Amino acid sequence: MHSYLSTISSSLHQLIGNLNWNIGRILSDSKFLLLTIQSQTGEEELLAEQAEQIEDLKMWIVAFLIVAFVIIVVMTIVIQSNRILRRQNTTIKSQQEEISRINNNLAIQVENLKELNSEKNSVISYVSHDLITPLSNIEGLVNLVSLKKENLSSEQEEYLKKMRDVVKNGKETIQSMLNINKIEQEFKGIDLMEHEAISLIEEVLLGYQYQMDEKKINVRKEYILESIILNTDKQYFKQIIGNLLSNAIINTPENEEVTISCDVVDGNVKIKINDKGEGLSEKDKERIFLKYTQSRGVGNQQGISLAIVKQLVDKLNAKIRVESKPGHGTQFILEFSGH
Repeated sequence: MHSYLSTISSSLHQLIGNLNWNIGRILSDSKFLLLTIQSQTGEEELLAEQAEQIEDLKMWIVAFLIVAFVIIVVMTIVIQSNRILRRQNTTIKSQQEEISRINNNLAIQVENLKELNSEKNSVISYVSHDLITPLSNIEGLVNLVSLKKENLSSEQEEYLKKMRDVVKNGKETIQSMLNINKIEQEFKGIDLMEHEAISLIEEVLLGYQYQMDEKKINVRKEYILESIILNTDKQYFKQIIGNLLSNAIINTPENEEVTISCDVVDGNVKIKINDKGEGLSEKDKERIFLKYTQSRGVGNQQGISLAIVKQLVDKLNAKIRVESKPGHGTQFILEFSGH
């Protein structure tokens, strides 16, 4: 384009030069003629008028050539711009076709993942059922043997208690696996209503009083305000608090305490649950909310419960994070929007 414009500019300059030379000759000849006429007739005013007309004619010709040059330049730019736009349109069309192809492939992959997920859920259901049945049989046998306590030594009774606890934990783990798959498949609609947060927490604490008494665990409550109104789903909220509280009780040694606090910070409701357990490493904290994983200080069943907590928290558009160090317990921090 630059060379093309240079050629046009050079041609116009040459044309203007030729016109100036010709006009100069005309002006010179005209002046000679006018001088001759002047000498013959003595009409000086006519000479001046004709000379002025010639100068005006020269100016008009130069102006016309300038306008013509500008028009040619503009047209050249427009033509080049149209070429660029055509190339860009071709590129965009090609990119759109590529995006469409990628979207189609993604849609196919999504369908395949849905089928695999459905198969996974079916396998988990079948395997869980097959595992629960023998565990229930073992539990029944343990309970049957326990009926004849008079024939058992204290050591045997202790072994039976441990067997019962193992069976109970196994069944709870399997049930949690079923629950998390059920949550994935059948999330109920969110029923958002205004609730008093501290009252809901107290309801959950009441349900876990037996487990805390069994381990002689004290609960320290830190409620900064007497009443905190929260717009949330009551069932989901209580399940979140319950799972975190259960995890804290399980990981806290006997004769220790669990701390739960509730406050409003920057307009949001913040709830903290602390235990006195082993604590977590940085690696464990990164994977603590993953399904079917086990972290140090968090049993397998509790790990599944935490995965459920994360899904419920996300469902409520809330936030959860964990703070912990090995040997210093674990703190879960929940943050719910106050609006």
